[in-house]
Amino acid sequence: ERVAESSGIFQQEVPRMLLWPCSRDDLTGGGDEPKRKFDLRALAFFGPGRRCWACRRFWVRVAGTSYDTGNMSREVHCTNLSVKEAAAQGEEVEALPDSSMGDLTSKVSFNLVKAMGIIASKVAGSLPTEGRYQYFGFDFILDQDLQPWVLEANSTPHLTRCNRGSCSGQVDDVLKDLIENVMEPVLGLPHGKAEIVGGVEDPKSLWNLAWDRDRF
Repeated sequence: ERVAESSGIFQQEVPRMLLWPCSRDDLTGGGDEPKRKFDLRALAFFGPGRRCWACRRFWVRVAGTSYDTGNMSREVHCTNLSVKEAAAQGEEVEALPDSSMGDLTSKVSFNLVKAMGIIASKVAGSLPTEGRYQYFGFDFILDQDLQPWVLEANSTPHLTRCNRGSCSGQVDDVLKDLIENVMEPVLGLPHGKAEIVGGVEDPKSLWNLAWDRDRF
């Protein structure tokens, strides 16, 4: 009855959650400036068959107010940019590019690709069958070891705020790369540049084959 009378935020707290802004100092307990909660939007493409392609590029979405466990407002705990935009009185709100994480970017990207591959292996029974494809946006929170904790998977990810401001054109590049280097070879068109690298960074394409039932 109490739940029906009011709304709330239900999310298990990530142990040693990494807060924004972050740098290598924050991984060792350094830094004492006000911090905000943030999450990462990462993309995965399932198919053909039981495979998962993961994009190495990701986007940073930061909450609108400093993190405070004593304040349960949406502005503090919700990293969804629509919440921030609603409170910004018409101010333009967008995600930050992965490069905003500085020298942590490469390690975080590697861990996200690996995490999406692990998720794919666990839900293998529900993956698309041959000839079917699915596109997901995964939301992750990081701990201070840069390990991703999955929040949710979106079957129709909203990417508008990840394609403007400092991220302008990035989603366009990612989807173009997906079509040219993953989809077209599957359709029998000239082979693209994506390679089966099992989560290891491959500079030829933005997409890695993170999991394949017949290979990993």
